[in-house]
This record gives sequence, structure tokens and C-alpha cells, in this order.
Amino acid sequence: MSNNYQRVIPRDLFNESKLLKCIGRLILKIHDNDNLPAPMTFEHDGSPFKIVQQECGSLTIINLKIFISDTYSIQHTTVNQITAFMLLPMIWANHLSSMTMENGMKNLYHLLNL
Repeated sequence: MSNNYQRVIPRDLFNESKLLKCIGRLILKIHDNDNLPAPMTFEHDGSPFKIVQQECGSLTIINLKIFISDTYSIQHTTVNQITAFMLLPMIWANHLSSMTMENGMKNLYHLLNL
């Protein structure tokens, strides 16, 4: 994660609001168990959302954790994208086969980006 994330207004108001909108949509789907490609849960510490910029340049919320089949998944959005729902999962699971991860990521991407 990059510690030197400097917000620029108005650009980052749009970038961060898109991230919150996408994460909100995902959390609603998890809460309602709405057509999920795998069992999903989330954890939040109750504090204000901590939005950070990753080294690749994308934004994520570090104090809201999302798990796909009990595997931690970082959900992030790219900056300056005009696509309405563009949430990308990064799944950290060395024990899953690459095919399972690839299919799961495609299914999750499809679910979130309709």
C-alpha cells in the first residue's frame, strides 16, 4: 500500500465515491446472499473507512475485509475509470488451483460488473 496517497479534488472525490459505490453493491449482495459465485463474508472494524492507494495505483478500503470461501480478497477499483461498476478482486490463496481462482474471479467480476 502506498503511504503517499495525496487526494486531488475533484478527481479523487469521484474515484473514492466509485470505490464506495462498488463495495456497497458487493456488501449488499453478500448480505442478501444474492447469486454469489461462492460463499462470501465481510468484516469491518466499525471505524471510518480507510481508503488507500495500492502500489499499482488502484484504491481499496483496508479496514473492510471481504472473504471468498474463507479466503481474504482485496477488492479494488482503478482510478480515473468511467465504467460505473468496476470492482476488481485480488484473491490471495496459494492453496486454490489456478483454474479455480481464474473461474472464481471471472464469476465474481461478472457478478459485480453487470
